[in-house]
Amino acid sequence: ILMRSLLPALASIVFTSSLAAAVDHQANLALIPAADPIVESAPAIPAALHGVHPRLLFNAQSIVTLKENIAADPLLQTIADRAKESSRRFRLPAEDPLPVVSSARGGNSDSSALSQSHGTWPSLAYAYALDPNPATLEVITTVLRRMLAQPYWADNKELDANMGASCNVFAVALLYDTTYHDLDPALRREVAERLLVQARRQWYLGHKQLAIGVTRNWQHDPANNHRWFRLRGLAAALLVIADEPFIEASYLMQEMTKEMAF
Repeated sequence: ILMRSLLPALASIVFTSSLAAAVDHQANLALIPAADPIVESAPAIPAALHGVHPRLLFNAQSIVTLKENIAADPLLQTIADRAKESSRRFRLPAEDPLPVVSSARGGNSDSSALSQSHGTWPSLAYAYALDPNPATLEVITTVLRRMLAQPYWADNKELDANMGASCNVFAVALLYDTTYHDLDPALRREVAERLLVQARRQWYLGHKQLAIGVTRNWQHDPANNHRWFRLRGLAAALLVIADEPFIEASYLMQEMTKEMAF
């Protein structure tokens, strides 16, 4: 009897808590300036690297070396063959929003992003770099298009600024960088522009601590691995798009460099 009498009150508390935990997307995004200042003396991508891809985790020469090492080592050959085969069969979940961006089911999107975009998606990049083929390119293109269709890359209280968001930014930047010259030009530009959007959200809502109602523990601990993950995502995005003529990222390049020095 006592339990039955308590159930309505408990339900009310749970319902109220869930409402309180809801993310105010527009209020958070309104805190991000419409544009960043132009910094004339900001660090920039060297002219010799303009338009040169891949360049983030590997470049053309390092892939040649990797292929030589694989050919000389049976274990590496087995690993490479499995990576190439699994990449051609890779499929994202059909559900929207994707698990890597959403906590809609009560979980933490960090966990899914850490295992998928941080753990699995980079293997797609390596597989394509080792064996550029239409099947793997189609897989990667599908991943990029699905991510473009997600309104947020971390839909939780730390909107687009948590560790999971950074994992997603890093993975998309790596896939973009690896397939740059083979992507449809319109898609390539769309991905670059979205990476800038995500980098700005990461910077202002995360590093600048503007996200609403967030416990800002990681910003105050220089050794916190969350801070490293966030910086990795921010850096990855900027380092693959900052030389594009339609991208203005001088302020973010300056601030990212300061953060790395810190």
